[in-house]
Amino acid sequence: MKAATSKTISGAICRSARVWIGDANKEFFMRLFGTNGVRGIVNRDVTADLALRLAMSLGTLTKGTVAVGQDTRTSGSMLSCAAISGLLATGCKVIDVGIAPTPAV
Repeated sequence: MKAATSKTISGAICRSARVWIGDANKEFFMRLFGTNGVRGIVNRDVTADLALRLAMSLGTLTKGTVAVGQDTRTSGSMLSCAAISGLLATGCKVIDVGIAPTPAV
């Protein structure tokens, strides 16, 4: 999966956000991104690297201030820290709300 904004790709300039998913990975990504967010088995499907890259994609497109929350699962801290790192790397201001119910964030 790749996200690009104002990037030159094969001589063409992409002026808006686009996401490319290769055919080989399409089924994986369709299973991973559900109606209730990213779903999968931690450290197999959902990794710190995935959280970092998704947050960097979001930060590249969004800019500004982003609130990050987590649930009480043991993986929450790892994924939250990775997401915060990705957002900060793109220049976003981050508000870490800690543990919060899903509807709150």
